[in-house]
Amino acid sequence: MNGKVAIAVIFVALLLGCIGPKEIGPEKIGPEEKLDSLGHTLDGMNAIKESNNLFAFKMYMEMRDYENLFFSPFSMYSAFAVLYEGANGSSEQQLRDAFGYLDKEKMRPNYAEIQNILNDNSQQYVLRNANSIWIQEEFDVRKGYLEILRTRYGAHSKNVDFINNPEEAKSQINGWIEQKTNSRIKNLIADIPINTRSIIANAIYFKGKWEHKFDKYRTKDDYFILEDGTKKQIKMMQLGNEYKGETLRYAYVNGVEVLELPYNGNISMYVILPNKTLNEFEQEFTYEKYVEYKKRMGYEYVYVELPKFEVRTDAYEITEPIKRLGAVDVFDPNRADLSGMTEKRGLYVSSVVHKAYIKVDEEGTEAAAATGIVAGLTSLPAQLIIIHFRADHPFIYIIEHKDAGILFMGKLENP
Repeated sequence: MNGKVAIAVIFVALLLGCIGPKEIGPEKIGPEEKLDSLGHTLDGMNAIKESNNLFAFKMYMEMRDYENLFFSPFSMYSAFAVLYEGANGSSEQQLRDAFGYLDKEKMRPNYAEIQNILNDNSQQYVLRNANSIWIQEEFDVRKGYLEILRTRYGAHSKNVDFINNPEEAKSQINGWIEQKTNSRIKNLIADIPINTRSIIANAIYFKGKWEHKFDKYRTKDDYFILEDGTKKQIKMMQLGNEYKGETLRYAYVNGVEVLELPYNGNISMYVILPNKTLNEFEQEFTYEKYVEYKKRMGYEYVYVELPKFEVRTDAYEITEPIKRLGAVDVFDPNRADLSGMTEKRGLYVSSVVHKAYIKVDEEGTEAAAATGIVAGLTSLPAQLIIIHFRADHPFIYIIEHKDAGILFMGKLENP
């Protein structure tokens, strides 16, 4: 299978008035280059991973009304981390509480090391996570802030003219996002208000192939049962069969089936298939339950039927969901404190836009990676028992990196 995922997040921060020195300096460290992670610890990296995972589930619940919801919590987490670095006072504390960030001194090296791991140019998959900041010409931004973004967050910084040439600025930023996402996210920014002074952007892209390959010649016409009971014709992929299953990690816990589909490398998709309506299940599905499900997983022979699908979301405006998590002051012109970014008063976040794309199909590779399969194997059953995992009704899916945590999260309700 060939999994393609692309995300872009934009923050538009506004300032009325005030200008200063023009020069910011060229980009020197791109997201594919090593960042300064001196001082990182395993505990610090695990703390970031856990806080990102908890944030993923909080945002899922805030956005669950969207059909075929798909988003990248790590993209949001990364872009807001750039904002957090420039926040002080109650703005800083609210962002820290909403996202679970570490204090800044600990956040910097540990985020940098995770970014290094994600952008390590793996031969088994393609994964890029990139940050950037675009600043109005002659708007004064603290040099120390930009240096931290460059060395710790891998953030590209560039001067543009939002005031006199907004179309050119928009073209440059959209072009950067398109390039970083392999052309999967286009034209994210529709309009730039005249009082825009800075835009923070994150783009994340993933392309991986199944460790256990689906045979495209066995993909068949089948039905997917929607929440209202309606049957919709789809293309159903197959892995294994009722006589010979693939060896995969699986659990059945209180009416919920959980299956791990590993990619080549250290990234997996987890498919969570409840035996009740997705609406009912979502109300009780927590991060703690997800962790418990994974602990209960063991190796089984599994015959998998999974829909072939593609989801391209509209742009989500996620300002209100973020506010409901408690980060409110940065959106208030009178209360926002971004003094770590600039000495000028009045800078605040006006909007947050998030857009996503995913395609799941049969394509794969014969690469010999089997991360996580050999170590600590649960013994296979002595008697050949084939578990039939048939995803023919709405389910939740999560793409998780072993070190960074949840990169993407979504649900399939209507293929």
